[in-house]
Amino acid sequence: MEGLEMETVLPIVIAVVLGLLTLIILKKLIFGGSKGNQVLLTGLSGSGKTLFWSKLVHDESPVTVTSQKENRGSYTNSRNKVLDIVDIPGFDKVRYTVLNKYRTGCKAIIFVIDAVSLQKDIRDAAEYLYNILADDELQRSRPKLQIFCNKQDIGGAKSPRAVQTLLEKEITILRETRASRLIGTSDSGDSSNNNSFLGIVGKDFEFSDLGKKQGIDFVEGSAVDEGGLNSAKAFIDSL
Repeated sequence: MEGLEMETVLPIVIAVVLGLLTLIILKKLIFGGSKGNQVLLTGLSGSGKTLFWSKLVHDESPVTVTSQKENRGSYTNSRNKVLDIVDIPGFDKVRYTVLNKYRTGCKAIIFVIDAVSLQKDIRDAAEYLYNILADDELQRSRPKLQIFCNKQDIGGAKSPRAVQTLLEKEITILRETRASRLIGTSDSGDSSNNNSFLGIVGKDFEFSDLGKKQGIDFVEGSAVDEGGLNSAKAFIDSL
């Protein structure tokens, strides 16, 4: 009789254990497990990303040109953690293609803004940032995000607060045109997964509406000044 009971109970126990393991695996797939070690540098062409990357990874300031291929290098933060720093090309025809290669499981994103020329580039900058924030894959993994307001060594550079205000106003406008349709097509080169509504319906967009989990931080700095990347380094050290 005991043997018969064991034969009956054992399959049930195994099924329960397998069910629990399946739920754990599904939870990691849906909500994200431990994130990778990649920090993505994004932004428009001319924002200073590649110089930023070179100073951070190689501690040097070479002459840079617009690139259609990513740059990758290692950076060891103050906690002796080695991170893979990826400079995503800002050229509009390839930026999303390269970003999609690295977005899965990335630990953080630093969006580099040219704080001097932002006024004339605001549409492109806001659209690129909107696509990142609304990306389904990135919304699941929720990497930390820093908006680095670069070129503060140049007169007339906008403060982080001014940059934030400009981006919020432009994203509010963009949101109105995208609320009822998918963002991006293969013709435009945009990511095809940007179909989320950002912020609160009926209210002008504010970054604070995205909640604390998004962890967006606006800072100022300069890729050419000594110590100009301190705020970015502090951000990376916190990862």
